[in-house]
Amino acid sequence: MNVDTALDLRLQGQAPRVLVVEDNEDHQLFMVRALERAGAQTTVAGSGEEALEHLADADLVLVDNGLPRMSGIELMDRIAEMEDGPSAIVVTGSASSDVIVQALRRGAVDFVSKEPGYIDLLPAVIERAFAQHDLNRRHRELQRLALLVHQPLGRHDTIHEIVTGAKRLLRARGCLLALQDADGGWRVQEVVGPEDDLGVALRAVAATDDDDTELPGILVVRLPDEPGEDRGILVAMRDSDHAFVSEESSLAQTFAAFAASALRNLRRYELERGLVAELQNTIRVRQDFVASVSHELRTPLTAIGGFAETLLHREDAVDSEQRRNLLAKIGRHAGELERLIDHLLDVADFERGRRFEARLRSVDLGPVVHATVDSLSPQLHGRDVVLAVDDVVVAADPDLVGRALMNLLTNAVKYTAAGTRLEVTAVVQGDVARVAVKDYGEGLDPRDAEQVFEPFWRGVEAVAGAIRGTGIGLSLVREYVRSMGGDVGVESTAGRGSAFWFTLPLA
Repeated sequence: MNVDTALDLRLQGQAPRVLVVEDNEDHQLFMVRALERAGAQTTVAGSGEEALEHLADADLVLVDNGLPRMSGIELMDRIAEMEDGPSAIVVTGSASSDVIVQALRRGAVDFVSKEPGYIDLLPAVIERAFAQHDLNRRHRELQRLALLVHQPLGRHDTIHEIVTGAKRLLRARGCLLALQDADGGWRVQEVVGPEDDLGVALRAVAATDDDDTELPGILVVRLPDEPGEDRGILVAMRDSDHAFVSEESSLAQTFAAFAASALRNLRRYELERGLVAELQNTIRVRQDFVASVSHELRTPLTAIGGFAETLLHREDAVDSEQRRNLLAKIGRHAGELERLIDHLLDVADFERGRRFEARLRSVDLGPVVHATVDSLSPQLHGRDVVLAVDDVVVAADPDLVGRALMNLLTNAVKYTAAGTRLEVTAVVQGDVARVAVKDYGEGLDPRDAEQVFEPFWRGVEAVAGAIRGTGIGLSLVREYVRSMGGDVGVESTAGRGSAFWFTLPLA
């Protein structure tokens, strides 16, 4: 095996990042060539000052001691100040023991003397140094995790260790752990021992009460519990002619206290893990939301800027009809920006816990519905929009009603193909009016239908299909409607479309 392949085999495809700090260009060339041939990634610095800019991106530093201005030893002092800095290998031309001792005291993992043929030795030196560096790094990570996280075993393993530990401790023939459920019944978690002991153990469990139970050859010990926790018992079984003595009962009670603590830690860990998963999901959703909002803002801004630049710099080439068309597009995109900003302000309000203050009054739904549809005529262009609105008066805030209906309509436009028919209805149902927007698109998966009104939620198809949206429109519909005393919902069939609706109390 030659040195050119040894490094690749040793690192199993992980190429070390080596910073070569050398002021002699010839030595730089030879060192880099040897290291890269062996599989390393190299960066070159001609001085200590220049090396400081690359330390954070290096695993190893090959540092020549005889550098101008800042010596290699001084550079190593700077490396030692880093929390997770690279490992250093000092290269010296003098081979002075004093230099080597100084380097090792400052944390150098190895040294190389610039003797004839030293270039050929560098791959093997790097191999050893990187193996040690990688080991130290992993050790630091493990230490950090051990200090920060006390992670118990999973539920199955924890219960298994409790039962098998009790069996060994009490020298029992069999042992089980049971927890009490809400209706007072006992659920056996695990049995260790002969299967025919299971029936005996269950009868012992059924006979137990709040006091520890002693039956011939059977020991039942209650686990100490706290308010709100599941009660638990340990049952140990032994041949009847070898009954448990009082010292063993005391030992079992001590072990039961340990078992209760272990289960308590397990419940706490499961709760924390659930909260962490929920937090991670929240962070991911918020990150997606920020990206979506950035995209939503950029799209109309880019269009407005492009149309305005056309009017400004190509005025002579644009006739009056084209000018009106461009101005209309600018106005439409400005309206998109205004609606998005309104949505963001509304989201900020209810994220801070502030409910929308609905100014309720008697409102005739017909004019509000027609005005909202008319305001969206550019987006609805080319679609067959059917209106069926009863003559109904509700107790509502007309502004919030218009916002809610506008969000439902724009949502239908986003998630259906151009030209798809839309139906807007408002009918009386009992003591409420039911306003609905029905489309004939792809519809929703039942699981998606349960989440569509959650803040920042977007379906997988929407994300994968790069459909514009922020995931806040439908959640705002819910907040608007609830502030007026109504409710929201969706009826959807995959492949046959969806009907989003909200209710308002009659005036």
